Amino acid sequence: MEGVPIGRKVDLSRHASYHQLHHTLRVMFPSSANQGDPYAVTYEDGDGDWMLVRDVPWEEFSKSAKRLKILM
Repeated sequence: MEGVPIGRKVDLSRHASYHQLHHTLRVMFPSSANQGDPYAVTYEDGDGDWMLVRDVPWEEFSKSAKRLKILM
């Protein structure tokens, strides 16, 4: 399954923090997020740059994120 994109939508306006987003992602992807394997969540901002989630305050992230990727 590695390298295969899985399209899911997450409404960031329904989340108030990174903690809530993390919980949602664990529920959406239980087998990948709960194995204890290190993973990183990245996002594409309005300029097309890929950034690590938590690099900016939640408010800025939630307004500028266009796409998320979970990297294993």
